[in-house]
Formats: sequence, structure tokens, C-alpha cells
Amino acid sequence: MAREEAMSTAIRLLTLNVHGGLGPRLRSLTAFLATSDADVMCLQECHPALLPWLRRTLPPQPGKPWSSVDAPASFLGNAVLTRLPIHRHRALVLAAPGTPEVRSAVDVTLQHPEGPLRVVCTHLDHRSTDARLAQWRGLDDQTERVAGGLLVGDLNALKRSDYDAPTLARVAAERSVVGWEPPGFALLDALAEVGFVDAAGCAPIAWTSRFDTRIDYVLAAPDCAWRPGQLVTLPAIAGGVSDHNAVLVTLQPG
Repeated sequence: MAREEAMSTAIRLLTLNVHGGLGPRLRSLTAFLATSDADVMCLQECHPALLPWLRRTLPPQPGKPWSSVDAPASFLGNAVLTRLPIHRHRALVLAAPGTPEVRSAVDVTLQHPEGPLRVVCTHLDHRSTDARLAQWRGLDDQTERVAGGLLVGDLNALKRSDYDAPTLARVAAERSVVGWEPPGFALLDALAEVGFVDAAGCAPIAWTSRFDTRIDYVLAAPDCAWRPGQLVTLPAIAGGVSDHNAVLVTLQPG
């Protein structure tokens, strides 16, 4: 009975860069998301037309219809799709000096019998560490450092402990070919310094991008009211669902 009660209070949260999500991959993406059985889905590079489709098509639970909120960006924005009631939400604009592209974030607080869950879903710059840090500072200012919640999404940033020297050399060579900056760790270092906890913990690293790097995260603020538990990486790239793999985390209260 205790195990069943613990499972009933848990929240399954998924994050995935859906790479638009429409077109020939739409049905495979929909099936993939349905199979995850997530209660909360944080979607990056999400086309606005994808959301009404998913609300209609994903299987509901009794008394828990799907709802969504989104935040547009210069290219494609961010969205949170959930079958938990939405208490409040807002779309945030994230600009960075030196880049004309405007990124965004969705800041949403969801209702749950065990207490509210705050989720900030974002997608940061893919070329420049300076741009990512500037976007994080803007997000920090607007959310008071994601107080009490989770920072989720495609951060386009690397974590130092994920890579050994040979892997870093490979990543640096691949980035050089496409004109990107060398591997750097400034953003994840900065988030760790202010107390964010990586939901992956000490689990074996699973890559989330097509370049065999981990750039998709679920990070808990130091005062987060929900504790990340089991984390698994779901293979979306191999099935042609997206150019990222998904990260699925089970959250427990307190």
C-alpha cells in the first residue's frame, strides 16, 4: 500500500526538443510522447500548431484533460503540456547582446495535491557561451533564480564531469567543422555554484543530442519543493522522432 501511495503522488516530467514536431514525424512523435506516460511535457522548438494536435490526440486520464502554455521565440518557442491543473503561467523573453535571435522561456506553476510544482522550460543559444550566460541572467532576474522550482530544457551547454579528454577532443573537432565555439562549461558551472542539482545525479551519462553530447537537463533549484528521483533517457533520435533524445524524470514531494 505504501508503494502504491508513493507512486500515486509522483509526477513524471519529460523534456524534449521536438525540432518543430510537424510534418512526416508528427505521428511518430505523438506515439512516442504517449508511450512516455508523462504528466508534464516540456517541449522546445515547438511549433504552435503542434499543441492543439497533442491536446486532442494524447490519451487523457479521467478528470485530467491536457492543457498547454507556450512562449514564442524568433525561430520556434517553448511549451509546457500538462494534465495537471495550471495555477499560473507567463511567457518570458530572453535576449542576449551580440545575437539578433530572441529566445524564450515558459514559467508555469502546476497544482498537485502534494503541493505546487514550478517549472521553467527554456531553450538557450546554441553557438555562444556568452549568449547563454546573458540569457540565464535574464531568466534569473525574471524568476528570482527559478525559486522553488525546476529549470528544464535544451540548455545547449555541457557539464564538465560528463566528458573525458578523448571525448572532449572529438566534440571540439566536430564543433570546429560547423563553426561553433570550443566546448565550455561556464553555464553549468554557474548553475552548480548557486545550488542547482542535476536530476541525473551520478547515473551513467546518456547523450541527448545527435552530436553525442548531453545538452538537455532537468535541474532542481536549491529550494525546490519536489525531489528528482529516477531519470531515464528515451531514444527519440534512433526512431526519427527528433534530433534530440528525451529525458524523463520521476519527481517526489519534499
